[in-house]
Amino acid sequence: MEIPPEYDTAYLVEESRRQHRIRFHRPSKWHLALILAAALTISGSIWWFDRPSQSVSLPPNTCWGELTQADYSILAGRSGKATPVNDGSIDYAIGDAPVECGLMWSTQRIGGMLAVEINRGNGTGYDNAQFEMTTRKAGTPHPVNFGPEIEGWYGDGNRSATLLYLRCDYPGATDPNPVVAITVTGAIGLSAAPRAEVRQAYADISLKIAKAIARRIPCKNNVPLPDKAPILPPM
Repeated sequence: MEIPPEYDTAYLVEESRRQHRIRFHRPSKWHLALILAAALTISGSIWWFDRPSQSVSLPPNTCWGELTQADYSILAGRSGKATPVNDGSIDYAIGDAPVECGLMWSTQRIGGMLAVEINRGNGTGYDNAQFEMTTRKAGTPHPVNFGPEIEGWYGDGNRSATLLYLRCDYPGATDPNPVVAITVTGAIGLSAAPRAEVRQAYADISLKIAKAIARRIPCKNNVPLPDKAPILPPM
């Protein structure tokens, strides 16, 4: 009489061994996780070594020591060197020629990483702001509130800019309501940061320069300036 497989001792022993081999050789979820992690580590290492070497060199400060790396590091390119530029001074009255400061970028042939221009304002209002923005190819001007003694504008173009008209009774002023104009802009496409963040950096820098002017020229009138620049609307 033929013995059914489920009762055959030899069959049961062999089946037990087969199941043991399957359990032993089948990778667990933990083993699969380790294999995946190792593969990612290897591929990540290959990607790291294939990357071109990148180096960014920034000066500790610019604009007569008023701006530091925390203010302008976001404006830097992926690789290169920034060189500070300081033309003129804000330690005496604003003359006919503009006072300029900022940063030049080693790989940028036209336009700098940061350009700050300070001059005697020849007027305020939209028409003057439009002229300044058009000159710098910074788009259409939009008003932004920096406080009662500052008329603020920003441009919405690819090469954005901020413009502040600071009410300042500086020494030697002949106008009954003298104004100092502060324009901040930079190169197009140099920074990898979103345009809105670059433009916000311009606004923050504008306010720091305004505070420095009020303190160092100085402005005889008491200029109430905000602690922080306003958050500009998204692009």
